[in-house]
Amino acid sequence: MRLVQFVLNAILLLHLVMQVAVADTSAFKMGMTYKEVKALHEQRLQIGQSRAQQLDDFRSIVRVSRYGDRGLERIFNNFDGKHYIDPTIPGVSHSITLIASGSKSQSKGYVRELLYAMAFHNDPRFELVGMNQIVKREWGNTDKDLVVRHKATGLYARIEVKDVSLSSQSSNIEDLKKQINKMAKEGRLTGQSQYWVNRREVHPEIQRYATSKGINVYGNVSTGTSQKNGLMSSKDFMDDVDKSIFKSDRNRSVFGAGQLANGVWMLVESIPNTFEDIQTVLNPETRTTQDWMRLGSNSTSTLAGSALILSGTLRSASRYASEQLQARSYALSNNAGRAAATFIVADEAFLIWRYREGDVSSSEFWTSQWLLSASMTGSYGGALLGRSIGTYIPLPGTGTLGSLIGSFTGSYLGRVIGKTWVDDYYEMKFGTIDKEFGDYVKKQYNVL
Repeated sequence: MRLVQFVLNAILLLHLVMQVAVADTSAFKMGMTYKEVKALHEQRLQIGQSRAQQLDDFRSIVRVSRYGDRGLERIFNNFDGKHYIDPTIPGVSHSITLIASGSKSQSKGYVRELLYAMAFHNDPRFELVGMNQIVKREWGNTDKDLVVRHKATGLYARIEVKDVSLSSQSSNIEDLKKQINKMAKEGRLTGQSQYWVNRREVHPEIQRYATSKGINVYGNVSTGTSQKNGLMSSKDFMDDVDKSIFKSDRNRSVFGAGQLANGVWMLVESIPNTFEDIQTVLNPETRTTQDWMRLGSNSTSTLAGSALILSGTLRSASRYASEQLQARSYALSNNAGRAAATFIVADEAFLIWRYREGDVSSSEFWTSQWLLSASMTGSYGGALLGRSIGTYIPLPGTGTLGSLIGSFTGSYLGRVIGKTWVDDYYEMKFGTIDKEFGDYVKKQYNVL
């Protein structure tokens, strides 16, 4: 019994000692090197700290850095109020220790990153996901300064924070272009919006090059919340990011809904015909070349519809996924979209082949083309209109729902209107031919 009591008391004493050690921030001393600050900070994190204790360590690290107490108050506002940041967000703790870097430019760069991180973290429109996120790709390793999530749309964005003078941009223009290329590839792969924001003016060539790659470039942007000396404030920058992501979400929503509507229409049209064609070609005694061509046309249409549905579903639903899953869904959606385009081209090739072989009449061929065009135009136009109406309803997801309803409605109306127009056209065309033929017969045989 005494042994058990002794062990319990020892554990309690150890716990109290650890709590005192964690709470004591006096271990951080002026003159400590970056390596010493980092090692001490990591050691204290391993002991176990609350958020409040980690913030106290942040304050101590700033105090012993080149910025001191004055920097803690004037730059970071003591990490209080609108300058609060959650220390458990990945990358934040490491960025804080780098403020104590012996390199002035590196230390200054991380201060700037942290100010942006705090601004996004305290803006209700955004969620700070991480800082200095390492990315390993086949085109080279890189890191994302800031990764934020747009709460209204669920989409993620990457922010690269710079403080590069015009002269440095000119002398390092090729290196900057390489970074921009990596950002562009990352954006195409994951669907994340990419932003390159600089404290100073952006070199015109960098501006043109980045814009051509789909990178959003901002120059003369300050870390303050109000405009000063002609600089764009961080709030104005975040307003632009908010609008830009809404635009990206609108495009995704409209395109995904259009893909879904067209995919469903193609499946409804082609699946019954595909099964019928399979039954026909399975009979070696009756099957013909025309039967194989019809099977090729209807089966590729079925595959195109399936790929469109997969692509549209992933594009529309990925907004509800985590960062990694959203990136994978976006990449798969693009691959499915490319596959759908390939199958549509193959279907068109089979249809042209059948037309040239006389298996499809001129009116059938052109009717199918008109219906395809009318359906696609109606679906994407309806999705855009539905999205616009849905965004006026102040409920989550109404824009996406509006796109879906609008796309299916637009696709149906497009087909109805297209079919009516084609029927009227051919009725008028053949009516004119019949009349001319009748007039010719009457003239030849003197029939009144």
